[in-house]
Amino acid sequence: MRIHFIQHEVFEAPGAYLAWAEKQQHEVTFSQVYQQDLLPDEIDSVDVLIIMGGPQSPDSSPSEYP
Repeated sequence: MRIHFIQHEVFEAPGAYLAWAEKQQHEVTFSQVYQQDLLPDEIDSVDVLIIMGGPQSPDSSPSEYP
């Protein structure tokens, strides 16, 4: 299985999710958007997409987090 993590902040860690994926020998990739990493080009390139939190909230405006 191909699992992709999107991390919005340096302090966000996949923790137990990553340990489980590695134990199951799944393919794991990352996009660290705080370092301007690119997101996957095609949704078909991953089986599971795990989006880690971030500083944004429902009260945030689009201009704060475009």
